[in-house]
Amino acid sequence: MTRPEQKLPFNDFLEQADWLSRQLVVAMWSERLRWSGLEIIDDELMTRTRSTEIHGEFNNILLTRIRQTTFDADLDRCLEILAAEAKPTRWFLSKQNAESEITEQLIARGFDECSSFAIVATDLNAEKNLQWRSIGNAEGGAVTKIDNALELKQYANILARTYDFSTSFANSWFDMLLSCGVGPHLPWRYYLYRVNGLPVGMLGALWTDQVVAIEVMSVLPEYRKQRIGSALVYAALFDAQQAGYEVAVAYPTSSAQGLYRRYGFTDIGGIDCVTIGSDLASRDVYHKRTDPPVILDAPQSMAAK
Repeated sequence: MTRPEQKLPFNDFLEQADWLSRQLVVAMWSERLRWSGLEIIDDELMTRTRSTEIHGEFNNILLTRIRQTTFDADLDRCLEILAAEAKPTRWFLSKQNAESEITEQLIARGFDECSSFAIVATDLNAEKNLQWRSIGNAEGGAVTKIDNALELKQYANILARTYDFSTSFANSWFDMLLSCGVGPHLPWRYYLYRVNGLPVGMLGALWTDQVVAIEVMSVLPEYRKQRIGSALVYAALFDAQQAGYEVAVAYPTSSAQGLYRRYGFTDIGGIDCVTIGSDLASRDVYHKRTDPPVILDAPQSMAAK
């Protein structure tokens, strides 16, 4: 359970927003280590997740510590490690600093550009956010909090239908969610939106000691543009505010950014996500750059002031 004295004021969050928002990605996966198929590896050059599953969504590079003076050697060493494992992997790269240059290098070497998405945050105590309820209501349904495995399965099914997951991957994702536990006193909080009892929308959020992070929100295509997404976001933010949080962070896709801005979220950065295929070992990973090396931000402590 979170300790109220550790909850971070919004202004303090903004002073280290780039570092904290990336640490939240690590925290989300760290909470899932109860799943037997997942481990986090902290190598010299990268923090990453690795699973026994073949799905790239579970094999992620979350943070990198590539140095300015040895950029080429560090990047090639990371790729060499991944090539040896021969598994599809996603690499998250911050766009807030020069680390985005690594994205260009990976794509230049033949890797696939998957997506880019924003990092947004809101001050839960800001006066403009006191009007949430007026935009957080959808007609014809209601938000419910998930507190059992059956509802968590419905949550996973919405996610699978939205992103067209394979059956095997959807089942693996559900197993991972279930391993984290479900209930009102656990770090992960899940919400469903039901229309006539039918679950049609979902949202998942992680309550850390300092901030709340909305990881995912999705509504089935046939039920969109009915303010269901707004109702889900409102429910999550209201609960966070009532628990004493001052900061909420989200990682919306481009299509959802307008919804979050209506709740006072502002851009604080962005993340590139490139996909490294399982045939990495056969690719030319030693293509050298000729331009000057990148300068990366130094990590900062996550401790609240």
